[in-house]
Amino acid sequence: MASKMEIALGRGVIDADYTMEVKVIGRNHGEADCHYKQGDWIAQHRVEKSGDADASEVGKLATTERGENCF
Repeated sequence: MASKMEIALGRGVIDADYTMEVKVIGRNHGEADCHYKQGDWIAQHRVEKSGDADASEVGKLATTERGENCF
């Protein structure tokens, strides 16, 4: 329905230990109102394995090119 009715769906990452309900955020970019009914397929869910990264604790982070005013 998303591609047929010009609905943009939000996306994100779900942590491995998340156990709550998964919801879909949609925004209507089309001209017509969009109505959903129970059983309509509105999104797909894709499961991927994430790689394990080595991590270490540090006392202080190094400075970056962006500085302190950006993410």
